[in-house]
Amino acid sequence: MRKLPTAVLFGSTVLFAVAPVLAQTPANEKNCPATTAIPPFVGPGTSAFSRNQNLCLPQLAPVPTGLSPLAFIVQGVEPGDRVDSQGSIYVVSIRGVPGGVDLWRWDQALDGPPNSAGSIQGTLPFKYEGQPDNCGIFSFTAGGCANNVGSPENLGLAPGGGDADIAVNSPDPVTSVPNLPLTSLTLAPGVTATHSTNRGDSFSPPNVVATLIPGDDRMWNDAIDPSTVYMSYHDVATFNIEVQRSNDGGVTYLNGAGEAIDAATLPAAGSLVPTNTANTLGQIRIDHSQCPSRGNLYQIFGRSARCTSASPLTQRPVCSHSPSAITRSSPTRLARSGRRTALAIFSRRWPRMT
Repeated sequence: MRKLPTAVLFGSTVLFAVAPVLAQTPANEKNCPATTAIPPFVGPGTSAFSRNQNLCLPQLAPVPTGLSPLAFIVQGVEPGDRVDSQGSIYVVSIRGVPGGVDLWRWDQALDGPPNSAGSIQGTLPFKYEGQPDNCGIFSFTAGGCANNVGSPENLGLAPGGGDADIAVNSPDPVTSVPNLPLTSLTLAPGVTATHSTNRGDSFSPPNVVATLIPGDDRMWNDAIDPSTVYMSYHDVATFNIEVQRSNDGGVTYLNGAGEAIDAATLPAAGSLVPTNTANTLGQIRIDHSQCPSRGNLYQIFGRSARCTSASPLTQRPVCSHSPSAITRSSPTRLARSGRRTALAIFSRRWPRMT
């Protein structure tokens, strides 16, 4: 969870509708405002990797103008990416609370093929899609997200930015477009959730109370089928890992809830004593195979702040299943070195609810 250290005061601010000024970057990125936080750059790459490129990061702050004495730190940190089943690539990064998150997309059909010119060969013409957790909050007329890039209506403020994650669903049976859920962390009241059904060009109004428990940290997402999304997060009060399910593509997470760490294991994995980590958790994952285990939900968490063992992770969890409620297996040790132990838990998905 990241917070920006600068305090912000607001007086009366008059905003005028001004046509945004956009810039063209060396890698042919789209929807980039003329004022960016870092200079455009394309690196040479290596024999093993293609040329690297800076994704344009708009300098939405300082706010409300560049002359403001109270400025946010403009940064893009802790990036993440997802690729849907149709090859669309999404990249997300955070600015820290209350700076929000930024999103980029490359879809060959919409954004063009990979660049082929000599100095930029192999780079991708990403499109900057704005700040999804800012949609409908500070854009008063233009609709938010990609539509307010470069606009003075976008103050660079959002109810989130401490952590971010994205997921991709299966294609919608009607539109054939995969759903794109996104979450952004505020800490209190919790997680902001939104989703896009048009490949990131616009998002639903943010749901700023997506978690059932206020005071949480480091959420992760995974998705399956056209509209089922799971979210896990660290419960700051109890140090358990809470898991919630959404049946509406990530707008709300009210269709299933449970805790990943059982009562017997929580004292070892969830306390603040030096030997534990208050449930340092990895990403949540769903079994997408066509086997009977399809839909099973996996969560991994650690017991110690340090794990130096190079032992292979040779054991696997086993699961129990109830047709009417979430069940979990006993945590299974995957690797051990002295008192440093990695644990995993394997849970059956919640039943679909109507």
